[in-house]
Amino acid sequence: MHGATVHAIGAALYETFAYDEYGQLLTSNFYDYHVPHALDLPEIKTGHIESPSPFSSLGTKGMGEGGGAAIHAICAAIQDALRAAGKSAVVNDSFNPPERVWRMLQTPEETAALVEVTTQ
Repeated sequence: MHGATVHAIGAALYETFAYDEYGQLLTSNFYDYHVPHALDLPEIKTGHIESPSPFSSLGTKGMGEGGGAAIHAICAAIQDALRAAGKSAVVNDSFNPPERVWRMLQTPEETAALVEVTTQ
């Protein structure tokens, strides 16, 4: 679970395939494509909740990507922080490195303009 959580944190904050205007990959090595390591991460605490499946004879379930929720939690935390700062920016991407969050703080109207709210 820790590995999946770290992978999700990396996907949300550090890892991206960046290309220039000619299609040349700019993040082709681990200097430019940053994979998070222990110094980038908070302490991860885990807890367990047992909830047997009513659909299998042993009550078992598949694990899948147990730490994948970190991407959504990080995006929600960024959105909450922007709102608490009085910004109208909208987190509209799952990859939010520090420079993108800074841009949302400085020019919140850029991402807010991408969202249309209608009432019925």
